[in-house]
Amino acid sequence: MTSTNPSERVPRTLHGNLDGPNFSNPDELVTIYVGPERKAFRVDKEVACLYSPVLKAAFNSKFIEGQTQTYTLEDCDDTAFQFIVQWMYRQSITPPATEEEAILIRDKFRSARTPQDSEIWRKILRYPRDLISAWLIADYLQSPRLQNYIVDQMEQLSWFQMIAVYSLDFLYENVSRGAAIREMIFEQCVRVIRAKYYETNPEWFPKEFLLDYVIRDKRLQKSTQAELNPFKNRAEFKRRFHVPEEGMIA
Repeated sequence: MTSTNPSERVPRTLHGNLDGPNFSNPDELVTIYVGPERKAFRVDKEVACLYSPVLKAAFNSKFIEGQTQTYTLEDCDDTAFQFIVQWMYRQSITPPATEEEAILIRDKFRSARTPQDSEIWRKILRYPRDLISAWLIADYLQSPRLQNYIVDQMEQLSWFQMIAVYSLDFLYENVSRGAAIREMIFEQCVRVIRAKYYETNPEWFPKEFLLDYVIRDKRLQKSTQAELNPFKNRAEFKRRFHVPEEGMIA
């Protein structure tokens, strides 16, 4: 990503409403170059500015981004940024499989007939990692509503046996302790994964994850109050894993 955040150069102001873009200037486009190969995403300027104060500051500034109406995210994954664009235009992200396909994959997984050689299976394995990458981009773009949408999507994956256990190395390498998505995935793994899985697949669990597990266990031992299950209590889930949206439009 660019080293200097344009939102720090321009005073922060409210930049729109959440009813969606008006498309009053449909010919006004901006270009966002993503990744080392600089894949170009051309987006309506109104859409980009509506959902990201960072992009609004950049494209309306007197700096190079404002002059060229281009922006560069150098160390971003283009698949993850594709999720960002999908959400900007329709407030949703396309999953790697239909619900029917995901149920079929889940049932085969349960019966030990996991179709690991299928393209859909590979996409499903990659999906949590792409969502984590998209969450990081949304964090940089200062779009908390998108971050919370991604966390909700990640939580729903558990129903399809698609929790992010295969992405834990990536998560712990790229997301700092205390970040909402890391806390949610950690809690999800702790509550869903059986003890036997830790014994048979130790390579999937980073040392820092195991340290977090010990810290959590010690904290619960000292606690005098029963802990609410955030995956059964929506208010608790939002309190623990959503980032604040107050004062932010995106």
